[in-house]
Amino acid sequence: MKKKWLKIYGNTVSGKKGRWVVIFTWLLLAAVLNMALPQANTQKNEMAANLESTSPSQQAKKVADMEFPATSGTPALLTWYKSTGITNEDLSLIQKYSMELDKNPVNSQDSVVPFYQFPLPVLKQQLSQDGTTLILPVTFKKGTDKGIIADGISAFKEKASSIFPQNPNKAKIVDKDKLLLRITGPAGISTDATALFSQG
Repeated sequence: MKKKWLKIYGNTVSGKKGRWVVIFTWLLLAAVLNMALPQANTQKNEMAANLESTSPSQQAKKVADMEFPATSGTPALLTWYKSTGITNEDLSLIQKYSMELDKNPVNSQDSVVPFYQFPLPVLKQQLSQDGTTLILPVTFKKGTDKGIIADGISAFKEKASSIFPQNPNKAKIVDKDKLLLRITGPAGISTDATALFSQG
């Protein structure tokens, strides 16, 4: 019985009239679904955030936007991290470092937050909630060439290696009880991108 029904169905849809019935049915079904279901472009949201607001890069962007409005130069976020928590001794060295950047700025450096002028309790308030991270914002002058920014970032690293007893540029994120320095923000990212694409 099943085979007979399948044979009749097969002959019907593959015959001269059956072909057109199948094509018409598919077109009618596509038209009905097109009208009944929402269009793909109505579901698109170009303004949707790529990352959650709690992600570190989004938090860094908030700091950069707040500290450096669009009218200022290119910010570099000097991010200090220690897995066991940044100590008072670390903060004193960071203050000494910020004073060095303020008194002897690198080429095209526009400004640096003067952490060395902050009393220690006030500086401690700048630490992340878990006490492991501190961001020191530094700005390059508006329109500074990427090559000069790259040289400036290298100078930041050299100054850090001369001030800190253990070079924070060489510390790894997995190192326990070692202060680590990484430079991010628009200046750091553009320098990394330039270095990456110049390797070609």
